Amino acid sequence: MTAVHTVIDSPVGELTLVASRPGVLSGVYFPGHTRRPERDSFGTRDDAAFAEAAAQLAEYFDGSRTDFELPLAPRGNDFQRRVWALLVQIPYGQTRTYGQLANELGDPGLARAVGAANGQNPLSIIVP
Repeated sequence: MTAVHTVIDSPVGELTLVASRPGVLSGVYFPGHTRRPERDSFGTRDDAAFAEAAAQLAEYFDGSRTDFELPLAPRGNDFQRRVWALLVQIPYGQTRTYGQLANELGDPGLARAVGAANGQNPLSIIVP
C-alpha cells in the first residue's frame, strides 16, 4: 500500500497525519516542520483512515488524554527508533535530558546523538 494522509485542525495549527500502511501512523507534521518530508511522499488524502488518531489528538488538546494508544511505525534507523521508544516511556508532564536518555541506552557519550535523533522524530506530539 502507498501512504495516505489527512490534515486536521488543532490548537497549534494544521497537522498533517501520515500512515505508511492502514491504521499505522508514521508521521505527524506541523506546517513549518523543519524536517517535514516532501508532500508527494504523503500519498493520497484519506480522512477516514485517521479517525482514531484525530480523536485521540482532540482529547489530548482538550486535556482529557495524556498518552496515546495508536499503532506507530516511524521511519528511521535503528538508533533513532530506540531513542523514540524511550521518549514514549517518559510520563506525561515529565522531562528527561539527552544525557539521561543516553545513559538509559548504556552510553553517556551518546547525548548529542540522542538530541539529533529527537530532532528527527516524525511523530511529534504522539512521541513527545
